Amino acid sequence: MYSFHTSTAAFVQFWNDSFWRNQTVNCNKVSRHQIWQAFVQESIRRVAAVSGESLEYPDRVGIDDLAGLAFAYLGQGGLIEGARNHSCTECT
Repeated sequence: MYSFHTSTAAFVQFWNDSFWRNQTVNCNKVSRHQIWQAFVQESIRRVAAVSGESLEYPDRVGIDDLAGLAFAYLGQGGLIEGARNHSCTECT
């Protein structure tokens, strides 16, 4: 999961330094927006899997809208089921 807690910039730098360094073709590097979108989508996928749900949304939905739609579907009474009775120093 998202193990670079400081920022999306750290994750972007990791991927760009790791993958693009040895490429001979001039390709576009990974952007912060792409990293953030991948993190949000994977987080939603994992929460849905724990809840036993499968979600499908329309193409080209914005990431902010996607997060809102997922919470509306998975958030039962304002709480994601996986968060019930959970508290740790990292989250609180």
